[in-house]
Amino acid sequence: MQTIMPSGIATSMFLRLCWRKPCNSISFLLTGRCPFADLICNSPRKYFPVSEAARAKVNLALHVLGRRPDGLHELDSIVVFADLADILSFEPSARFEIEARGPFAGALPASDQNIIAKAWRALGDLPPVRIRLEKNLPVAAGLGGGSANAAATLRGLVRLFALQVPNLADLAMTLGADVPVCLAQTTARMQGA
Repeated sequence: MQTIMPSGIATSMFLRLCWRKPCNSISFLLTGRCPFADLICNSPRKYFPVSEAARAKVNLALHVLGRRPDGLHELDSIVVFADLADILSFEPSARFEIEARGPFAGALPASDQNIIAKAWRALGDLPPVRIRLEKNLPVAAGLGGGSANAAATLRGLVRLFALQVPNLADLAMTLGADVPVCLAQTTARMQGA
């Protein structure tokens, strides 16, 4: 049996990859949802949990160049990202909640004050989600754990709900000066306030 997709691609392979419970299509692996739910399955769109690593940011060089008139410090820094990371998983829920566990979970602020909650709110009117945080990075240790968690939250929610956010780095900047570099988690030189 062979089915022709709207794009004209034969999908006998699709029939072997997608069994609806859960969807195993390549797009599902990338976005967390079945792209054919509306076209073929005629079943409601289902979202499956998405996980993101929030890797530790390490400053190889950090120079404070002076104080600006607005009171902020002008910085020049080179950062890399370590393999040590917090792990965040996201899934739809009846209400917004953050479940934290791990060696450093006890040092986190209340969930409504947490930068993870701020990142969720920054994306606009999203459905409620349950975010599970495995807190492996120490709090306030200079490893950018909060910023990395905010960036991982943005990435995870974009994947979970297949959002199109054209200026994600600009949105990340509203959460913290180093959140944009944590989106990419690659070696970078950061300059500015």
